[in-house]
Amino acid sequence: MITELEKKILGSEILSPQDWIDNIETCGLFVGREDEVARNRVEVCFLALKKDWEDLLVERNIVIPASDYEFAELVFAQPDYKSSAQKEADLLPSDAELLQNAKDKKMAETKSLRKFNINKPTPQTITYEGNLLGKMFSVNFDKDVSAITGIINALQILINASYINPTRGWTDVNNKRWELDIEDFRSLLVHILERDDQERKQEELKNNLIIAILPIEDEKTIQETIAEVEAFNINQIII
Repeated sequence: MITELEKKILGSEILSPQDWIDNIETCGLFVGREDEVARNRVEVCFLALKKDWEDLLVERNIVIPASDYEFAELVFAQPDYKSSAQKEADLLPSDAELLQNAKDKKMAETKSLRKFNINKPTPQTITYEGNLLGKMFSVNFDKDVSAITGIINALQILINASYINPTRGWTDVNNKRWELDIEDFRSLLVHILERDDQERKQEELKNNLIIAILPIEDEKTIQETIAEVEAFNINQIII
């Protein structure tokens, strides 16, 4: 019959001492020798416990008991002692960390989606007046904002030099090249910037909803909340 103290000694090396004991008693390999096998394992665990703690207790000026069991009780009373199960738990993220990780991952998805939406070559109908009216252009935020800004600056230099309505070519989604003036390019730039601003607002709305999914005491468990965050459809917010 294994005592509670002996179970704790087992627990210094074994994650679940009771499960281990139950397995010894039910596996059928040690019939009539269950206590012997268990106590042999207790002795092995105690030797490991003593090796880990004896020098440390001496450094703390603690008198080492002669009895093995008293030594074990002394170790278990140390504020920094941790069983095998406690050590394992320390290696695992807490529920709060799991929830925050789920939120961070989902927020990263919204940022990635915004960047994809802005940069993907999706045709956009430009509704401004002038040469852009009704025409379809692919929009790439990072590439086109810089290029169009440079063209606007170059056209302005020509205008300042008294050139009349200078233009630059720009290709639509049908690969047809159009001659656009400075106002056309300004309209196109405004369209791209407004689209980026809309995507940012959408991202903010989605992230605010993700942040708002918090566990409500007595109503939902942390695991249910994590599941809600993971299931959150980042495409559901359209503005």
